[in-house]
Amino acid sequence: MSSNEQLLEMLRANTLKARTLSYSPYSQFKVGCCLLVRDPNGGGVSGHHDTVIKVLGANVENASYGNTICAERTAMLKAMTSEEHAAAARDPKNWLAIGIIGDNPEGFISPCGICRQFIREFLTPDTENDVPIYLFSHTADNYKTTNISELLPMSFGPDSL
Repeated sequence: MSSNEQLLEMLRANTLKARTLSYSPYSQFKVGCCLLVRDPNGGGVSGHHDTVIKVLGANVENASYGNTICAERTAMLKAMTSEEHAAAARDPKNWLAIGIIGDNPEGFISPCGICRQFIREFLTPDTENDVPIYLFSHTADNYKTTNISELLPMSFGPDSL
């Protein structure tokens, strides 16, 4: 198995795991997200392989629906505020991939508008270096690959100020 295949399998398995963490008592619609981050200080074998940090997020509903938080933002907030991983996560050059999975047996889900803008805060659209965003089917047997450039064209971000 190639390193890209191993990374994709790690992303798939952890995105599925993230969905099990969903707190969705009202809609029963579970969403999971996994952000893979390269930790350049993580060691590895003789310093040749960086450690991959797996940050899981799930949707957390609230009786006041406006207070609900999506899986994508949960994962990114955890990465950005983790004392252990924040230094690596705050540098988007270390982001390897994002995986998203929902409970829709009919196909794929993609980030809502708020999550797209939240992702855009950290990822500058760059057709050569865009972080892949994998949208997994309900069973994670299939996926579509996209990126922030496709999800949020003509976007506004920190570089727009």
